Amino acid sequence: MDTTTAHPWRVRILLAAGACILTLCLGCTLPRLFMSDGTERWDGVDGIAARQAHNEVHYMRSPIQQLVTTRLRVIDVQPDPAGCVWGAPTPVTGVVTVQVYTLFGVPLEQWVVTCGSSRMTSSLLP
Repeated sequence: MDTTTAHPWRVRILLAAGACILTLCLGCTLPRLFMSDGTERWDGVDGIAARQAHNEVHYMRSPIQQLVTTRLRVIDVQPDPAGCVWGAPTPVTGVVTVQVYTLFGVPLEQWVVTCGSSRMTSSLLP
């Protein structure tokens, strides 16, 4: 029996596995390359609030959630009607909406961050 040539079904399995790995790599890489985190759209106090909310959502999620997530993006900064001040060293106020994206830039979760709380307002997951 000749063992130097690969069987056709082995070649197909290897090609399919390679295609799957390439697709997953592209799904993880493309959102990071072509989507910004959104914090550059605001300046001053709103920009500081956007960066702090972005970091808060990023660091409060578990490592498994961070693996599934490819991009966090600040999509809105509004004045806080309660006027609650949060953040250090510069105190800021605001209600910040952060969108969480998964593979290929598909929206996964939306978070609203204020001075006293961070809550998920929508999710594709059950």
